[in-house]
Amino acid sequence: MKDCVVITRLCKDDIREIYAGDEAALEFIDKLDEADLEYIAEKMANVYLESLYWISLKTIVDELMRSKKEV
Repeated sequence: MKDCVVITRLCKDDIREIYAGDEAALEFIDKLDEADLEYIAEKMANVYLESLYWISLKTIVDELMRSKKEV
């Protein structure tokens, strides 16, 4: 898609990292399938859009605009 870029992805390793040391959780994570990962990613995207995305986007673009003016 033109003028669009992917900003994040979800990998099992991301989930494993937050459950490091929890063997039961790590076993569960190893059994996650593509549908499970898509479900988690969709939930994460919804939370992000509802809480941080728009504020973060404006803040980052404002910072970029300021930095470009300084050059």
